[in-house]
Amino acid sequence: MHVRPFLRYGSCFLAGVLAAGTVHAAPIFGPKGAFSTLIYTLKYDPSRSCYKPSKPYSDDKFAWDQYRASAKDYLECLKNAASSDIDYASEVIADGYEKAVSDFLDEIKRRY
Repeated sequence: MHVRPFLRYGSCFLAGVLAAGTVHAAPIFGPKGAFSTLIYTLKYDPSRSCYKPSKPYSDDKFAWDQYRASAKDYLECLKNAASSDIDYASEVIADGYEKAVSDFLDEIKRRY
């Protein structure tokens, strides 16, 4: 019996997510966040690849200027991480869709 690759891999992915709790994307694609799940809710946190600055302990102007600059860099990192993950997820979904369509059309051509 022919098991559709999408269902097989999707089941393995879901089992891995439920077992591990958190899935990290491969680092070769740039900054990545983390997906986690609890029962039916999928959550996303892009901050795993970004350094979150701490507020300065003093009222020193230089320290606050540094904090503002670091905060700006942190927000830019979050934006880039989320954008990178959106692009990667879109590619994976498009590839999965194209493969499922191709497999089905090949199945039709074979005529069993």
